[in-house]
Amino acid sequence: MGDWNAVNSAHQQGATSVQESAATQWQRPELGRWKCNVDASFYEPAGHTG
Repeated sequence: MGDWNAVNSAHQQGATSVQESAATQWQRPELGRWKCNVDASFYEPAGHTG
């Protein structure tokens, strides 16, 4: 959520681009654990989440 907040904050301030300093690579979870990727969007003026 921290990355999303940083991008959203920069976007609201009129920044044209935000770039991560290091590439993120998928890693297999530890034995006996699961990974679940979630994607969502927020539209604050209307109070909508999707």
